Amino acid sequence: MLRRVRDEDTFAAFDAELQQLSRDLENEHIANIQRYLQDYGRDEGLLRLLLREPIVMGQVTYNFTDTEVFLNWLKGEFKEPVINF
Repeated sequence: MLRRVRDEDTFAAFDAELQQLSRDLENEHIANIQRYLQDYGRDEGLLRLLLREPIVMGQVTYNFTDTEVFLNWLKGEFKEPVINF
């Protein structure tokens, strides 16, 4: 991709926008999951989420193999390391 982008400022702007979109989507998923858990409790909420939002649950089960890490992510306590190119 860097070979196609001749202007580093253009790439930096694109990268910043992409990262912001990713954070926005992640925050939307967190809010959605929290809504299910608040409305239905932990077990039923996750079951309903699985049935109504299978793609989100697929991402959750793929990315989190530890329940504590998942719950910390929901609380906003899970931070991925920042990778600078």
